[in-house]
Amino acid sequence: MALRRFDEVVFPSQKVQEFEEYDRCKKQYWAYEDSEVPQLFFDGSVQINRTGDANLGWDASNPNDQSAFFSTNFYPIDADFFPPALFDTDGDGVDNDVQVAGRFLWTRGGLRGIDYGGDEIDTTFFADP
Repeated sequence: MALRRFDEVVFPSQKVQEFEEYDRCKKQYWAYEDSEVPQLFFDGSVQINRTGDANLGWDASNPNDQSAFFSTNFYPIDADFFPPALFDTDGDGVDNDVQVAGRFLWTRGGLRGIDYGGDEIDTTFFADP
């Protein structure tokens, strides 16, 4: 595994470095479109942005398909500090999981990508150094 360096970040004011896992005001998971969690950017600024306003995360297994994006299922656990799923996704009457689009956790282009404030970079024929 190659070591990654800060100077590989191309858009530090537009790339999320760290973020809260839960939107504590809305009591929900960070990946929901309307969640707003504190985010630390690579330029050192801290912002609160709506998750749905971020560019979609890429499917790194298929970087040549610009329309492909990463999605995952959120499975809440039964604990008071863990927010529940917001709606039933499998029709069983229980809010036990929900599929969410990957956003800034899976930035298209990795450290060279843009999360907020710009269009996604073109990863067609993208090669990681």
